Amino acid sequence: MIRYLLMGDALIEVSPCYLLKRPGTEIRRDRVLSEKEIQAFWEWTESAAFAVASNNLEDTTKDIFQLVLLTGQWPCEVCQISKSQIDRDARLWTIPKEIHKSKRAHLVPLSDQIMAILDRVDEINSRSVRRSEQPEYFLSPKKDTSVLPNILNNKLRTRGDLLDIAHWTPHDLRRTAATNITARVLSGDGRSKRFVVSRVLGHADPEVTGVYDRYEYLDEKKTALQGWADLVTSFLTSS
Repeated sequence: MIRYLLMGDALIEVSPCYLLKRPGTEIRRDRVLSEKEIQAFWEWTESAAFAVASNNLEDTTKDIFQLVLLTGQWPCEVCQISKSQIDRDARLWTIPKEIHKSKRAHLVPLSDQIMAILDRVDEINSRSVRRSEQPEYFLSPKKDTSVLPNILNNKLRTRGDLLDIAHWTPHDLRRTAATNITARVLSGDGRSKRFVVSRVLGHADPEVTGVYDRYEYLDEKKTALQGWADLVTSFLTSS
């Protein structure tokens, strides 16, 4: 109707949107886990109590949590890792454009610690004929598809009381990785460090140059993610 009125000679005296409620103000989260909280988080995922009631997934839910922290990628992308996305020789994870939020393929270098987790999941999956025949690393217990990211929130709801960390979500692990890579891993000026972190996170480049610059910054991302994984390891081994 609005299109008809705009094409004709009629004048609209009152906006047709005047009765619509204004969208709520978006609340930007700023939660970043501290060194001690990262240590507590990791110990929680490794605890025997964590694996109880894990929806027949054995302990692979812990691997999703740990990979979100070490890769800095979205939980939904980690849940959908498949064998075809992993190049073990190049130690590279290619997130397809159909999955990645930017609608472009995103390349994530794999640190030693990430490779060890994927090896562990491979070994667990090899124990099951059904899992070993499917391409997904984290297979749904009921469907031949990847698990949904709400499995992480479900784990927080059922086992979060065992972890003494206040007010955190799985997505905060991504922010924790980004913040620490900028503050404690990379060297250089703030602008260059934040640029590398944006490449790690897979953010679209808002500048015009980004339309033409298709360099993937793999070496820079590798340095950032291996340094971050080593830093997390140092947290876990400190007293």
